Amino acid sequence: MMMRIAEIAGVDGLIELDIRVDETIRAARPIRPEDKMKFITEQNPLVTELRKALDLEME
Repeated sequence: MMMRIAEIAGVDGLIELDIRVDETIRAARPIRPEDKMKFITEQNPLVTELRKALDLEME
């Protein structure tokens, strides 16, 4: 694939790549109900109106 890219770009000679992989594992933070509701309402703002109309509380 790299040879094809070099050919298309008109590069004569070698292409050298330096690839670094960051394998640091970061602790996942827990998903809070507020985060879930924010995501849902961003997808469909009418969810907020539905919650109000049905008098629903978030648990």
